[in-house]
Amino acid sequence: YPFLRTSAWRQVGVNKHLTYLKFRCLYPEYDFVFCGDNGQGDLYAAQLMLKSQRNPRKDLTTALRENGEDSDGSSASPSSDSDSASDLELLQSSSSGGRNAASKPRSKVGPQMLACFIHEVIPMESALAAEPVSQRDAMWRERQLQDRIFFHRSYIGAAVSLHEFRPDIISASGVAE
Repeated sequence: YPFLRTSAWRQVGVNKHLTYLKFRCLYPEYDFVFCGDNGQGDLYAAQLMLKSQRNPRKDLTTALRENGEDSDGSSASPSSDSDSASDLELLQSSSSGGRNAASKPRSKVGPQMLACFIHEVIPMESALAAEPVSQRDAMWRERQLQDRIFFHRSYIGAAVSLHEFRPDIISASGVAE
């Protein structure tokens, strides 16, 4: 079923997002950086993580309930296979603030997803993302960058992007090592 190649990973992306929300509750003293690739729902998960951060009304309990789990993580009634409408709802509104705005200190409400680094291992038109392939042009890539999703083709590229974005996390000498 070639048409399922991408959408088959949707629930995996949702589960990765839910796991992140659980970690935020478990480790409120830490901020996070997510590393993944564009082949198995990681890009979609990154979009959900950053969107839920911009939309704090979407807490762990709500997200779990919408995905057929109880707040302890156990399965409740199976969620409908409505192509994760609730997840897409999270992603519909556009975000504001760019790369420079994200790197400026702000009053911290809780753990933050600082950035997401996505290794491009498959063509982007084959990757699962919130937006349809027809909307993934150069402007789309720029919006992802503004949302702090950094694409890379090598781990050195990821390290350089992290240094440029947050030199307090990795120094130039750390990148060189």
